[in-house]
Amino acid sequence: ISVTLATARAASASGHGVVVDCRAPDFLPTAAVQILAALQRTCRERGVSFAVDGVQESAAAYLRLAGLDAVLCS
Repeated sequence: ISVTLATARAASASGHGVVVDCRAPDFLPTAAVQILAALQRTCRERGVSFAVDGVQESAAAYLRLAGLDAVLCS
């Protein structure tokens, strides 16, 4: 998890927005949601955009419960 988060944070340091492609999984484990939440905070702190794209409805429901519904792309 820490390696994935470090990679994602490095991507956010580029100054460009970050879009995470979640088309494949129909379920996001808790660790993945924690990474997305941490990345959202990092992007907000750095003033770059953050979005999660292609989330299947079952996984999107879980992200909404985690308070990450604002980052879901339509």
